[in-house]
Amino acid sequence: MKTRILVLLACLIMPFQLLHADISSDMSAGLPIDTVIANALAEGQEIEDIVAEMVELAPDQAAAIVTAAIAVAPDRAAAIVTAAVAAAPTQRVAIETAAIAAGADPTVVTTASAAGAAGAGAGAGAGAGAGAGSGSGGGGVASPS
Repeated sequence: MKTRILVLLACLIMPFQLLHADISSDMSAGLPIDTVIANALAEGQEIEDIVAEMVELAPDQAAAIVTAAIAVAPDRAAAIVTAAVAAAPTQRVAIETAAIAAGADPTVVTTASAAGAAGAGAGAGAGAGAGAGSGSGGGGVASPS
């Protein structure tokens, strides 16, 4: 009798343990992208956080991840694109193309993409301001004309 109760309890608990799988383990298990997103949303995560983590784990799948995320939350397209581009700036064109193909407004997508790229590259390539360099005259001050 004790064995039956233990087996029954184990069967009842196992599905709940599966619900608590994280994005990394879901992706490692080869679950479909939409299933990974659905599981993470069921855990209470925000769509842009889900996208960022998924794209970091699989940047080569960024376009598919963005497409699936926008299908689930079309009103969050800008946040989705920003998170995806910040996670994989080299995939920017693929991310923008996928978002637009998924029905997102192109102006929202490109603006969000630029914001994501700016956030990803913050501090990188910071150069001197106007008039800097070895030009003639000006002393580091921009010309009024």
